[in-house]
Amino acid sequence: MIEVCGKEIKDECSHCGNILECELFRQGHGIKQERENIAKMIACQMKHREKREEKHD
Repeated sequence: MIEVCGKEIKDECSHCGNILECELFRQGHGIKQERENIAKMIACQMKHREKREEKHD
């Protein structure tokens, strides 16, 4: 879990090294804006999770 702009981030985004530069992250989590593109953010998280799990196999 990490905290960004006062929001606790507990999902797959917290494992991403590019979290602070990711526009989908900001939009999906509603960082200083309304939440949007949530489905795209979740799809991105799933890709990241798959890549992480492949590395651990």
